[in-house]
Amino acid sequence: MNKRFLLAITAFLLFVFLLEWNVPTKFSWKPTFSHEDHQPFGSAVFDSIVGRSVKAGYRVTTKTLAQLEREQWRQPHAVILQSLYFQPSAPDLRALDRMVRAGHIVLIAVNSMEGDTLRKRLGVYIDGEISFLPDKMRDWDVQVGANYDSLYWEGKGPYDDKIYRIYHASISGGVMSDGPCDTLLRGFQPDVEYEMESKTQSKIIAKRHGKGKILYAATPLLLTNYGILDPEINGLVFRILSQLGGYPIVRTEAYMPHREQVSESPFDFFLRQAPLRWALYLSLVGLVLFCVFFARRRQRVIPVIKAPENKALEFVKLIGTLYFQWHVNHDLLRKKHNYFAETLRRTLMIDVENTAKRKEHIEQLAYHTGLAEDDLRAALELIDRYLEDNRELSDDELRHAIDTIDNILHKI
Repeated sequence: MNKRFLLAITAFLLFVFLLEWNVPTKFSWKPTFSHEDHQPFGSAVFDSIVGRSVKAGYRVTTKTLAQLEREQWRQPHAVILQSLYFQPSAPDLRALDRMVRAGHIVLIAVNSMEGDTLRKRLGVYIDGEISFLPDKMRDWDVQVGANYDSLYWEGKGPYDDKIYRIYHASISGGVMSDGPCDTLLRGFQPDVEYEMESKTQSKIIAKRHGKGKILYAATPLLLTNYGILDPEINGLVFRILSQLGGYPIVRTEAYMPHREQVSESPFDFFLRQAPLRWALYLSLVGLVLFCVFFARRRQRVIPVIKAPENKALEFVKLIGTLYFQWHVNHDLLRKKHNYFAETLRRTLMIDVENTAKRKEHIEQLAYHTGLAEDDLRAALELIDRYLEDNRELSDDELRHAIDTIDNILHKI
């Protein structure tokens, strides 16, 4: 029964594991830009592919611009900064200025960069919102029919002009510059109210500053797993990366909102994978059921052992019968007298066999038994006379002597 139960539990767990393994993955469309996130708007796949494609080197860090600037690179580097809302501190702005003046390139891909201080300091304003929700996009497509934007690459770098058709919700922001800049990517958005007209909007611009430059992109969702795996977008992604001058690339996650530390424990890995998580839960449930029904201590039935019979009484009866049959009355009286003397010696410290102190012993015995001293003296002298006489006692004499001894013992 135990083996069948274990086999059934194992087969059930295997079935559930395979079932969960083949269930379609539930996608999360929340932008995280995390190196550990394999969801569409994470960057695990993006970092893997770009890391193999960039010959100069590619790495991901959590250092801020101020910390990166203190590394004092000997050769120019390119820094990719991704976030939803970019609000740098004063040390970060000073580090950004020094890095670009030294010849580094910084790509700031954010959805929103607002504030009078930033606009006055950088001369750039980025405004947009994240609205990439598949359900709402389907409704929008049914109601309006204009769910795509056209992105126009203006032939910068080694590439020719090209137009890309991309979901409007993934590139809804725009970049505005207060000074001269190079526009790398423009967006043409069909107007909702006047479908025959179009609105143009800068999506990526470049501004020279010292020996380097800053790229401002309102398309952070393109630099994710979704963008690098979509065949309609990945070409545009590599065109954007081509503007980084072929330098070693450092992508920083220091400005990601509400960044959470990812646990590296094996148990956390099991919990983050849906099939392994359910297999773990079911294994624990199966283990509990096994403990409840089959792992209890099973003690064999303890046999009732019959107590050994007391043979002493039977032996005494046997000896007594032999003495009675053979009428060895003298020896029987001697054994009874020995028992009588030992009992008095043990309980009353009286040695009746010591005739020198017979009188003293009779007084003590009379005191403890309440019998008359004369009766006790006569009884003891009678027993001594029977024992000293070599003749065989009759049954009546033996019975009288033993009754006398028992009477004294019962009085103690």
